[in-house]
Amino acid sequence: MGTMATTRQAIGALVRAHPGRYSKSELARMFGVSKERVRQIVLKDGLEPYLRPRGSPGRPRPRCARCGRPVSRGARLCADCYAELRWRGTVTLRCHWCGRDFALPLSRYEAKLRAGQRRFFCSQECRLAWWAQTLKEAHRKAFRT
Repeated sequence: MGTMATTRQAIGALVRAHPGRYSKSELARMFGVSKERVRQIVLKDGLEPYLRPRGSPGRPRPRCARCGRPVSRGARLCADCYAELRWRGTVTLRCHWCGRDFALPLSRYEAKLRAGQRRFFCSQECRLAWWAQTLKEAHRKAFRT
């Protein structure tokens, strides 16, 4: 019958087999025990020299897909590259309600066109005023006698 290794034995064997590869928190996650328990095992068995030094890089930090600068975890582009791609230009439009010219980022303009929008407004107030007028006209047409 095979012997089952305890958590303590398993941690010791893994750390000794791969010196400098694991941190205490990684071991805790791998074995499903608390970081405090790993700390106790490391202290009692003298495994500190086999652990990755504190503050040393674990996995490499992600980099921007466009320029190669470091980015935060989960991001694909740095802030500068994102802004450059997002704001690649503006479009000057005329408000459908008040007739005033206003600028809209090209990406937002294209998204609104794809969504089927054909009337553009400089502000929420103009959009609401146009909508109220349109509803009044529709109401008048529907109840004409």
